[in-house]
Amino acid sequence: MVTIKVYFLPILFFSLLPIIGIAQSTNESPEKKEQFEAKEKKIKTPIILPDFDTSTTIFQKIQRDSFFEVILQTNFDSLLKNKKVSSEKYTGTILFKNEKGESFKTKVKIEPRGRSRRKVCSMPPLKIDFPKKALDKLGLYPGGDKLKLVTNCNDNENSDQVLMKEYWIYKLYNEITPESYQVFPVKITYVNSNNTEERFEHFAFFIESNEELALRLKSELVTLYGTTPAILTTNSYHNTLLFQYMIGNLDWNLSVGRNVKFLKQQNGEKHILVPYDFDYSGLVKAPHARLNPDYGQKYIEQRFPQGKFANKADLQKTIDMFNTHKKAGFNCFNQCQTLTKSEKKKMHRYLGSFYKLLRDKAYMEELFLE
Repeated sequence: MVTIKVYFLPILFFSLLPIIGIAQSTNESPEKKEQFEAKEKKIKTPIILPDFDTSTTIFQKIQRDSFFEVILQTNFDSLLKNKKVSSEKYTGTILFKNEKGESFKTKVKIEPRGRSRRKVCSMPPLKIDFPKKALDKLGLYPGGDKLKLVTNCNDNENSDQVLMKEYWIYKLYNEITPESYQVFPVKITYVNSNNTEERFEHFAFFIESNEELALRLKSELVTLYGTTPAILTTNSYHNTLLFQYMIGNLDWNLSVGRNVKFLKQQNGEKHILVPYDFDYSGLVKAPHARLNPDYGQKYIEQRFPQGKFANKADLQKTIDMFNTHKKAGFNCFNQCQTLTKSEKKKMHRYLGSFYKLLRDKAYMEELFLE
């Protein structure tokens, strides 16, 4: 048995430092000036990260050993009945198997999660909490023990197609930048512990934990409100801005931190922006997706920019990078056996409409420049 030293990574919560505060400090009292300077120093203070091999997490084990087949058992009668009003954790078991005949099984805690999907979907997204002791026995890092499981929304074939399109959006963003969530697809059998003969199979995918994302990028997850692009790394903000426009996703908001994460870098400099949750995008076109009234959106595929580039050079640099990815074969979903030919054609058509817009330099500058 491998002994793993347990690290406790503190999560710090920062309030956004008002930008105008320091600029006006000459007209303020010395006490207030010291308060602003203290906040600024706290934000820029380097963080200390635990030294560990990222390949030792439960997510990496699932991915590395290709555990595509999963059996999840719990009291689904109660979980599904109370999914809208309760975040109760249910005791259950999870079994992983691969084509080599390898497997492992452990007890887990399961809870429904999400805001809108748990209200409109027959199967809510889930959070799987692996016991730290079980991870220790497997020789794995005890951190990163809580994984999000993105599930089929409804019990029909089209629901699996919708789910896999969202999975491939994560994979597309992985091609753009490593500053993105890693994902892993599985074919999962849900077993009701009240009646083990009651089971149903669907596709799903795991998302690496927030802790693993942060440690992989040598950073720390922080909560920010009223965020502006000024405190974000240029690349992460620009990548997010153009990618969300490409997939037609309006279900994110920088200032309130909706469907984005902020990572404080180890060197204490600007924060990394990481987007997630793409089911409302035009590229996915999920049946439960809602129009965004703030933009006067008339149909779910309609694109709107949700931010600006500082100058033409930055905009063109990002456009050139996206064009480079297209030339290199920005179509990883083409190899997906689960997606039907018709869904692949829809994805190609929608991405193609984005690249057609990129060729119109004047139009892009009108959209994305002040």
